[in-house]
Amino acid sequence: MAPKRSKASRGSRRSKADDRISQLPDSVLLMILSLLSFESAVRTSVLSKRWRPLYMSLPSLLIDDDKCPEYFEVNFINSIDRVLMERPDGLKIQQLGLSFGSNYDPTQVNQWVDKALKQHGVEDLSLSFDRSGPGPCELLPGEIYTNGGLQNVAIRASILLDIPDYVSFPELKVLRLACVTFSSYESIEDLLLDCPVLEEFSMEECNSRSGSRLVVCGSSLKKLKLRDTRSVDRNATLKIVIDAPGLETLEIVDSTWASARISIASTFLSLREARIDVGIKRSVFQLFNNIYHVKCLTLDDKAIGVLDDASEYCLPTFHNLVQLELLVDNWSCWKLLPNMLASSPKLQTLLLTFGVDLINTCRKYDYGLWTSPKVAPECLASHLTMIDFGMFHGTYDELYLLEYMLWQGKVLRKVSILWADSSRKTSRIRKEVESFSRASKTCKIEYLD
Repeated sequence: MAPKRSKASRGSRRSKADDRISQLPDSVLLMILSLLSFESAVRTSVLSKRWRPLYMSLPSLLIDDDKCPEYFEVNFINSIDRVLMERPDGLKIQQLGLSFGSNYDPTQVNQWVDKALKQHGVEDLSLSFDRSGPGPCELLPGEIYTNGGLQNVAIRASILLDIPDYVSFPELKVLRLACVTFSSYESIEDLLLDCPVLEEFSMEECNSRSGSRLVVCGSSLKKLKLRDTRSVDRNATLKIVIDAPGLETLEIVDSTWASARISIASTFLSLREARIDVGIKRSVFQLFNNIYHVKCLTLDDKAIGVLDDASEYCLPTFHNLVQLELLVDNWSCWKLLPNMLASSPKLQTLLLTFGVDLINTCRKYDYGLWTSPKVAPECLASHLTMIDFGMFHGTYDELYLLEYMLWQGKVLRKVSILWADSSRKTSRIRKEVESFSRASKTCKIEYLD
């Protein structure tokens, strides 16, 4: 009879046999760790000696202190310090992301970024810091401005960017900046000129300590976003010059009425999408005169208000426009809409988003705003297939507009109506809508709550 094996012996053999994951090659284990958060990856180091050094070699480090419990905070910082400062030189970091709340040491973060850029060939750098204080802090090391391997950079932080005279980003394709303060707006032009393959550039809620002229340029630039960009000196008027003939996507938004003055150096012949929301007449005209090749256009309330009041301005013909979205409010858009329809012969989709309560905001203007054009726009007879009414209140002008569209829309397929409220009156309004004549026998009306 064969001797019986002890339970301990059987358990030991089973344990070794069951731990097949640890027997996998490093490349596979690193792939598994890359699916975890940085904090979870660090914790795997306690599993065994086999796992202990693995997280130190992760190709992507996405570190977010919001995901770290307070009791682990000291160990968390030590782990970041160890993985960045003790990482073997030459071991590449493809993606480095650092996200911290107000409790961080700028000097320490600077050291981490400097080491990663110099020794580990970072390709994708993302920095996000919340900081409360009287002004921005200087955070970024000088190494970042001459790093030849960076391809994507995203910075959202209250920091000062003092761009040096010599800058080199030969491979940088994406640059996103938010909440940063520049030492001078004029330095941005030099920065962009040293990014020969840059395809996407965005600035959101950025300031500058000096300068009143911002030049955005680049022959390779395809996507541009400027949002709430202004000078620290609120009395100064910022002039924005855009020289990027290859743009495919453009978004310019200023949430204040003190909009920057915008001038365009070249017509955007390849433009596919544009969103415009600025409140200075000259800037709106400049933009419209150079975006008429656009395929999808979104106009917000300030730009609509300017165009609605500018009876002297003759809109260009948007030969390529297939989708138009208007943020409609109580006092604008009603005069602009017929003109936009007439200027968009190939328009297929019309989106009307009602931005305010048409009933309560300005009751005395609740009727007589919409006037049907004497000649039906070409798009209604041949191309317009979909209309989307957002936040539909059922006011006189809304119903009058809807009735006109159904009457003239010969190729309409679908009209969507999103009710602003679910009161009993919606059933009455719905009956009225269903009674409207339709030029298109295949048009369906969809009601959404």
